[in-house]
Amino acid sequence: MTRKLRRLFGQIALGLTCSLFFLNGQVQAQEAPIILVVNQAKIIAESKAGKDLNEKARQLNESIQAELKKESEAIRKEEEEIKQMQAMFTPEVREQRVERWKKRVQDYQISSQRLQAEWEQTVVKSRRDELVTAVEPIYQDIIKERGATIMVDRSTLIYASPDVDVTSEVIKRLDDKITTVKFERVTFEQAQPEASE
Repeated sequence: MTRKLRRLFGQIALGLTCSLFFLNGQVQAQEAPIILVVNQAKIIAESKAGKDLNEKARQLNESIQAELKKESEAIRKEEEEIKQMQAMFTPEVREQRVERWKKRVQDYQISSQRLQAEWEQTVVKSRRDELVTAVEPIYQDIIKERGATIMVDRSTLIYASPDVDVTSEVIKRLDDKITTVKFERVTFEQAQPEASE
Protein backbone atom coordinates (compact mmCIF):
# COMPACT_ATOMS: atom_id res chain seq x y z
CA MET A 1 0.00 0.00 0.00
CA THR A 2 2.80 2.40 0.87
CA ARG A 3 4.53 1.73 -2.46
CA LYS A 4 1.33 2.44 -4.35
CA LEU A 5 0.90 5.76 -2.52
CA ARG A 6 4.53 6.73 -3.16
CA ARG A 7 4.17 5.84 -6.79
CA LEU A 8 0.89 7.82 -7.05
CA PHE A 9 2.45 10.87 -5.36
CA GLY A 10 5.49 10.56 -7.62
CA GLN A 11 3.27 10.55 -10.71
CA ILE A 12 1.32 13.56 -9.43
CA ALA A 13 4.54 15.45 -8.68
CA LEU A 14 5.93 14.63 -12.12
CA GLY A 15 2.70 15.74 -13.74
CA LEU A 16 2.70 19.02 -11.81
CA THR A 17 6.34 19.68 -12.66
CA CYS A 18 5.70 19.11 -16.37
CA SER A 19 2.60 21.32 -16.26
CA LEU A 20 4.49 24.12 -14.55
CA PHE A 21 7.36 23.82 -17.02
CA PHE A 22 4.93 23.93 -19.94
CA LEU A 23 3.00 26.94 -18.50
CA ASN A 24 6.25 28.78 -17.75
CA GLY A 25 7.31 28.35 -21.38
CA GLN A 26 3.97 29.73 -22.57
CA VAL A 27 4.17 32.74 -20.27
CA GLN A 28 7.67 33.54 -21.44
CA ALA A 29 6.60 33.19 -25.08
CA GLN A 30 3.92 35.89 -24.66
CA GLU A 31 5.01 39.47 -25.14
CA ALA A 32 5.07 41.71 -22.12
CA PRO A 33 2.53 44.55 -22.27
CA ILE A 34 3.88 47.97 -23.22
CA ILE A 35 2.71 50.48 -20.64
CA LEU A 36 2.65 54.26 -21.09
CA VAL A 37 2.16 56.80 -18.34
CA VAL A 38 0.37 60.14 -18.55
CA ASN A 39 -0.11 62.79 -15.87
CA GLN A 40 -3.64 64.10 -16.39
CA ALA A 41 -3.34 66.71 -13.65
CA LYS A 42 -0.25 68.12 -15.38
CA ILE A 43 -2.10 68.21 -18.71
CA ILE A 44 -4.87 70.30 -17.15
CA ALA A 45 -2.37 72.54 -15.35
CA GLU A 46 0.08 73.10 -18.22
CA SER A 47 -1.77 72.80 -21.52
CA LYS A 48 -3.14 76.00 -23.07
CA ALA A 49 -6.70 74.65 -22.97
CA GLY A 50 -6.24 73.50 -19.37
CA LYS A 51 -4.92 76.90 -18.34
CA ASP A 52 -7.86 78.54 -20.10
CA LEU A 53 -10.27 76.25 -18.23
CA ASN A 54 -8.61 77.01 -14.89
CA GLU A 55 -8.70 80.77 -15.52
CA LYS A 56 -12.38 80.69 -16.49
CA ALA A 57 -13.15 78.57 -13.42
CA ARG A 58 -11.31 81.08 -11.22
CA GLN A 59 -13.23 84.00 -12.73
CA LEU A 60 -16.57 82.25 -12.23
CA ASN A 61 -15.64 81.46 -8.63
CA GLU A 62 -14.77 85.12 -7.99
CA SER A 63 -18.12 86.16 -9.47
CA ILE A 64 -19.98 83.70 -7.24
CA GLN A 65 -18.04 84.84 -4.16
CA ALA A 66 -18.96 88.47 -4.96
CA GLU A 67 -22.64 87.51 -5.17
CA LEU A 68 -22.44 85.73 -1.84
CA LYS A 69 -20.47 88.52 -0.17
CA LYS A 70 -23.21 91.09 -0.86
CA GLU A 71 -25.87 88.91 0.75
CA SER A 72 -23.58 87.97 3.64
CA GLU A 73 -22.92 91.63 4.43
CA ALA A 74 -26.64 92.42 4.26
CA ILE A 75 -27.36 89.58 6.70
CA ARG A 76 -24.69 90.83 9.12
CA LYS A 77 -26.08 94.35 8.88
CA GLU A 78 -29.60 93.11 9.64
CA GLU A 79 -28.29 91.15 12.63
CA GLU A 80 -26.59 94.27 14.02
CA GLU A 81 -29.80 96.30 13.55
CA ILE A 82 -31.80 93.69 15.43
CA LYS A 83 -29.28 93.74 18.31
CA GLN A 84 -29.21 97.54 18.46
CA MET A 85 -32.97 98.00 18.27
CA GLN A 86 -33.83 95.01 20.45
CA ALA A 87 -34.92 97.15 23.42
CA MET A 88 -37.34 99.16 21.25
CA PHE A 89 -39.18 96.12 19.90
CA THR A 90 -42.11 94.47 21.53
CA PRO A 91 -41.49 90.76 22.16
CA GLU A 92 -43.72 89.86 19.19
CA VAL A 93 -41.93 92.25 16.77
CA ARG A 94 -38.53 91.09 18.03
CA GLU A 95 -39.50 87.46 17.46
CA GLN A 96 -40.78 88.27 13.95
CA ARG A 97 -37.57 90.11 13.03
CA VAL A 98 -35.37 87.30 14.42
CA GLU A 99 -37.38 84.65 12.55
CA ARG A 100 -37.18 86.65 9.32
CA TRP A 101 -33.41 87.01 9.83
CA LYS A 102 -33.02 83.24 10.51
CA LYS A 103 -34.95 82.49 7.33
CA ARG A 104 -32.64 84.80 5.40
CA VAL A 105 -29.58 83.04 6.84
CA GLN A 106 -31.03 79.67 5.89
CA ASP A 107 -31.81 80.90 2.36
CA TYR A 108 -28.25 82.23 2.08
CA GLN A 109 -26.79 78.86 3.08
CA ILE A 110 -28.96 77.07 0.51
CA SER A 111 -28.01 79.61 -2.15
CA SER A 112 -24.35 79.20 -1.29
CA GLN A 113 -24.57 75.43 -1.70
CA ARG A 114 -26.45 75.79 -4.99
CA LEU A 115 -23.90 78.22 -6.38
CA GLN A 116 -21.05 75.91 -5.34
CA ALA A 117 -22.80 73.01 -7.10
CA GLU A 118 -23.23 75.19 -10.22
CA TRP A 119 -19.54 76.05 -10.21
CA GLU A 120 -18.47 72.43 -9.79
CA GLN A 121 -20.81 71.19 -12.53
CA THR A 122 -19.69 73.95 -14.89
CA VAL A 123 -16.03 72.97 -14.42
CA VAL A 124 -16.79 69.24 -14.75
CA LYS A 125 -18.89 69.77 -17.89
CA SER A 126 -16.28 71.96 -19.54
CA ARG A 127 -13.50 69.51 -18.66
CA ARG A 128 -15.50 66.55 -19.93
CA ASP A 129 -16.93 68.17 -23.07
CA GLU A 130 -13.83 70.05 -24.12
CA LEU A 131 -10.59 68.62 -22.69
CA VAL A 132 -11.47 64.94 -22.46
CA THR A 133 -13.05 64.96 -25.92
CA ALA A 134 -9.93 66.57 -27.38
CA VAL A 135 -7.35 64.46 -25.54
CA GLU A 136 -8.82 60.96 -25.99
CA PRO A 137 -7.91 60.71 -29.72
CA ILE A 138 -4.41 61.95 -28.83
CA TYR A 139 -4.06 59.12 -26.29
CA GLN A 140 -5.22 56.61 -28.91
CA ASP A 141 -2.77 57.92 -31.51
CA ILE A 142 0.18 57.75 -29.11
CA ILE A 143 -0.78 54.24 -27.96
CA LYS A 144 -0.94 53.09 -31.58
CA GLU A 145 2.32 54.83 -32.57
CA ARG A 146 4.24 53.33 -29.66
CA GLY A 147 2.65 49.89 -29.91
CA ALA A 148 1.46 50.19 -26.33
CA THR A 149 -1.26 48.09 -24.80
CA ILE A 150 -1.93 50.07 -21.62
CA MET A 151 -1.91 53.75 -20.60
CA VAL A 152 -2.25 54.65 -16.92
CA ASP A 153 -2.45 57.91 -15.03
CA ARG A 154 0.65 58.91 -13.07
CA SER A 155 -1.41 59.39 -9.90
CA THR A 156 -1.99 55.62 -9.67
CA LEU A 157 1.71 54.73 -9.69
CA ILE A 158 4.48 54.80 -7.15
CA TYR A 159 7.24 54.92 -9.75
CA ALA A 160 7.50 54.91 -13.53
CA SER A 161 10.55 55.31 -15.69
CA PRO A 162 10.61 58.75 -17.37
CA ASP A 163 10.93 57.14 -20.82
CA VAL A 164 7.37 55.75 -20.60
CA ASP A 165 5.85 59.10 -19.58
CA VAL A 166 4.14 60.70 -22.60
CA THR A 167 2.62 63.70 -20.79
CA SER A 168 4.77 66.32 -22.56
CA GLU A 169 3.91 64.84 -25.93
CA VAL A 170 0.19 64.87 -25.07
CA ILE A 171 0.40 68.52 -23.97
CA LYS A 172 2.17 69.52 -27.19
CA ARG A 173 -0.42 67.76 -29.36
CA LEU A 174 -3.30 69.15 -27.32
CA ASP A 175 -1.88 72.69 -27.63
CA ASP A 176 -1.71 72.18 -31.40
CA LYS A 177 -5.34 71.02 -31.40
CA ILE A 178 -7.10 73.48 -29.02
CA THR A 179 -6.02 76.43 -26.90
CA THR A 180 -9.32 77.53 -25.37
CA VAL A 181 -12.39 75.80 -24.00
CA LYS A 182 -16.08 76.60 -24.13
CA PHE A 183 -17.12 77.48 -20.59
CA GLU A 184 -20.84 78.04 -20.09
CA ARG A 185 -22.23 78.31 -16.60
CA VAL A 186 -24.44 75.38 -15.66
CA THR A 187 -27.43 76.37 -13.54
CA PHE A 188 -28.43 74.36 -10.51
CA GLU A 189 -31.50 73.07 -12.34
CA GLN A 190 -29.35 71.93 -15.28
CA ALA A 191 -26.87 70.29 -12.93
CA GLN A 192 -29.49 68.10 -11.20
CA PRO A 193 -30.11 65.62 -14.05
CA GLU A 194 -26.33 65.35 -14.69
CA ALA A 195 -25.57 64.68 -11.04
CA SER A 196 -28.08 61.81 -10.92
CA GLU A 197 -26.70 60.08 -14.05
